[in-house]
Amino acid sequence: VEILGEEFELIGLSEGTTSLVNSIAFISMDDFEDLRDSYGTVSFLLVKVQAGEVPEIVAARIQAQVRDVTAQSGSTFARQERRVVKDMSTDLITIMNLIGLLIGLAVMALTVYTSTLSRRREYGMLKALGARNRDLYAAVLAQAMLSVILGFFFGLLATFLLKVVIPFSGANLRLEISSMSLLKVGSVSLLIAAISAVIPIRQIAGLDPAMVFRGR
Repeated sequence: VEILGEEFELIGLSEGTTSLVNSIAFISMDDFEDLRDSYGTVSFLLVKVQAGEVPEIVAARIQAQVRDVTAQSGSTFARQERRVVKDMSTDLITIMNLIGLLIGLAVMALTVYTSTLSRRREYGMLKALGARNRDLYAAVLAQAMLSVILGFFFGLLATFLLKVVIPFSGANLRLEISSMSLLKVGSVSLLIAAISAVIPIRQIAGLDPAMVFRGR
């Protein structure tokens, strides 16, 4: 493999060190210093405390005695690093989720809208048979809600399948499905579907049954 323009021999593979945004390679300190042409400079030093010592107290003593360093216990350092990594990847995942949600909502809105308009003739016949406008409104909204519920169910099923399959691909990616996210997506989907159905409802309300039978 090539790292910073130099060729290295791969001697092993690690697990659990990849993500969507980056991967990790381990090399010796001597090789890294040669690559960077920088010697004696490090970002982190691991300090092993003696048995019976409290890491937080040792970190405080190091902080007080050594200038220009930040001393932390292992648990504090790990917590901060996890927060940094999470912040780095959260923006990317959020953007991807938002784009996917907007595309899904647009497709759903278009489907509901065209499906409603394509049944104008049937609705006109219902009006000719004595159906009231509120009956037509209820039928249109019920159709829209049914479409959303079915789409939501199949989308959720596909997500659960991906949650099972992705770990076998070797990607260090875990899908989490929370009740709050389901509530948000479901609520927005129902709202968009209702709006998409309401737009052609005005045309349906103004249908003249006579024009329907004339084929217009």
